[in-house]
Amino acid sequence: MVVLRRLINCEMSVAWAMRNLLISNHLSDFRNLVASWGDLRLLALALGIWSGVLLSHSFGFIPLLIAALVSLLITAARGPRTFRVALLSVVLFGAVLMYLRTLPLHELERYVGKRVNVEVVVTGDPVARSQKFGSVLGESFRTPARLEICEVGGSRLHLRVPVSLVTPHGDYTPSERVRFSARVIAPHGASAGTLISIGAVERIGSPSHLQSSAMKIRRGMRDAVDHRSPDVAGLLPGLVLGDTSQVDARLTADMKTTGLTHLTAVSGANLAILSALILFVMKWVRSPRWITIAVVALVLAFFVVLVRPQPSVMRAGAMAVVMLVAYGRGVKRAALPALAAAIFFLLLIDPWQGLTFGFALSVAATAGLLLIAPGLALRFSRRMPSWLAHALAIPIAAQLMCAPLILALSGNLSIIGVLANCVAAPLVAPATLLGLLAAVLSVLWLPLASFIAWCACIPTGCISWIAHHCAALPFASLPWGSSAIAIALFVLLLVLMVLLFKVHARTARISLVTILVVLIVSAYVPTGWPPSNWVMVMCDVGQGDALVLNGGGGKFVVVDTGPDPIAIDRCLRNVGVNHIALLLLTHDHADHVEGLPGVLRGRRVDEIWSSPLDDPPYEVARVRKWSQIIRMKRAPVGRTVRIGELEISPLWPQRIIGESAPNNSSVALLVSIKGIRIFLAADMEAPAQEELLSFLLRHREIPARNVDVLKVAHHGSAKQSPLLAAYLHPLFALVSVGKGNPYHHPAPLTLHLFAHARLFRTDRDGSVAVVSPLAVVKPRRTIWRRAG
Repeated sequence: MVVLRRLINCEMSVAWAMRNLLISNHLSDFRNLVASWGDLRLLALALGIWSGVLLSHSFGFIPLLIAALVSLLITAARGPRTFRVALLSVVLFGAVLMYLRTLPLHELERYVGKRVNVEVVVTGDPVARSQKFGSVLGESFRTPARLEICEVGGSRLHLRVPVSLVTPHGDYTPSERVRFSARVIAPHGASAGTLISIGAVERIGSPSHLQSSAMKIRRGMRDAVDHRSPDVAGLLPGLVLGDTSQVDARLTADMKTTGLTHLTAVSGANLAILSALILFVMKWVRSPRWITIAVVALVLAFFVVLVRPQPSVMRAGAMAVVMLVAYGRGVKRAALPALAAAIFFLLLIDPWQGLTFGFALSVAATAGLLLIAPGLALRFSRRMPSWLAHALAIPIAAQLMCAPLILALSGNLSIIGVLANCVAAPLVAPATLLGLLAAVLSVLWLPLASFIAWCACIPTGCISWIAHHCAALPFASLPWGSSAIAIALFVLLLVLMVLLFKVHARTARISLVTILVVLIVSAYVPTGWPPSNWVMVMCDVGQGDALVLNGGGGKFVVVDTGPDPIAIDRCLRNVGVNHIALLLLTHDHADHVEGLPGVLRGRRVDEIWSSPLDDPPYEVARVRKWSQIIRMKRAPVGRTVRIGELEISPLWPQRIIGESAPNNSSVALLVSIKGIRIFLAADMEAPAQEELLSFLLRHREIPARNVDVLKVAHHGSAKQSPLLAAYLHPLFALVSVGKGNPYHHPAPLTLHLFAHARLFRTDRDGSVAVVSPLAVVKPRRTIWRRAG
């Protein structure tokens, strides 16, 4: 939250400076296109209340209250400074607002880890879980909701706070009320906590008629595109209705790389297209202004319900209300006041929105379009046609404002994003309008809806083609880094770009090109990673497992893929893997297989080995779908297979253990290469480890005693066998674990078991490499990023 607050403040300052410089020499051309200083003060006040929300959440209310009161007293004592007093007042107001909304959480926090009985109202669509809780529940769904009642130990709390539900089923509709028993998990981000359901979920309140109608349209849209290609069938509902439930993981990754992700998050563009169509129709029939306003307001209100109240939708909807009021009063210039009013009233209604990156990205992009795009378009129009100048100015302005926030989230800058957005922009309107028409008709006559959806699939398919092919370009994205230093350097670069506009134009262009070339080259300059003599790399993929074994001669073996396609794809690119001789999926939990689309992206895989247990079925089906053209077989336990210089011996599972079956049936193997013995323990828990130890004691010819390197089982959980740990007795112990994971891995008990070994963990060290002669190497850090 601190990073988010600082980024927002820096961005708005830079945006205003850029706006002033861009139009300083052409103010007469721009007086009717940009907002006045008074408009910016309204925006500053809106950002003030937002800062109060962020500060209160980050540092607590009492310190902020003292600081704000002291500042107010000092400002008042120095004389009448109305705007400063107003700004400090709204900061304080935002802090008070957030404090009042979080008061009930102090009670809820006492029950973290305990079982409670709750009543909640569903506020969003369930999303299939693919990461944090996938390894616990298998097929599960995360659903946004509002906690109303919490009962525990005879006490009954009445709350109205946002929570996330994790349940085994995902057939809930917004506004539906449910009751169930749950275990409380600590709060994270803009959620007051996570509730993991225990037992059956009882439905005690039906969804509203409006929400039921919206759900029928959303389901009808899916039916209308059901027989189209997977990319189109997933992307069109996302583009039109914000329904991303069917979007393929590979397409999602490519759209992130190319900066096209906003197309699946319904926002101002969708509302603008819809509003323009309605205004055109109402003007054509010569409707009075007040009737036009009423019709537009009603349609947009239902549209917000239909696409769900995502942060970008709520911001755009609030701005639309202000713009309609301005239209009704004949005011032509209301964009910045509308943005300020939207921020203010949305945070007034729900201050939790101010804690989300989605809300911040939506506001930043809109501010870029209003403050920067007009000036850029004016400068570009001197060198190119006006239509091309505006087409370039809009994505550049949005990218500049959103880039620091995107860096904080992913650490990558989309180099190809401007080009991809320019090419895709003309396709968005026809796809949106045809898709909306198909969605509405789907509840009336599905065959006609399917035909119109087929027409919408043509521009939608072009957008997916653009995403895939632009993402495949060698310099599609720049691995800049997400550290505070990397983000600060990027913001300083923006400031430098602004200052360069003050000097001679030719000097500015030369300087700017030089800076960009130096930055890009330095970001790709070799960092010594991976070491030339590496035999294994444990990839940093968050809370999951992914390892690469180097058999020499271009023969690579990948063991598990982690939960994130982007993370494993980046790791494989960093170590130069384009062809995989063998992919071993130790078991089918999400934190080991959901990264599979990233492994397959642009790479050939000869063969896949899997666990003998097909569980959980949901993940098994996803793996089969992704790898349907690749030869797959069960891991040959008890045999030794040679791939290049690698000798791979799967040692477990010898049998299926009922307790925690997927973990205890995961494939554990002994690997030998260049005299180095590596034991990969997958997610085995204590029962399987003890049976494996019995097997090893009966077969002492297997060289598993006192191994050189051990990949510690199950991310370092406490479910370890001390006897097996003593038998393996590694020189180096590696733990693949996510930073800040909700399971508190690695456990203190596990760390104690391997206290004799040199310990490396991905949450602190990033990716690590085992090299020959035997050593474990961490990537050296650069200014921009950790090399691995």
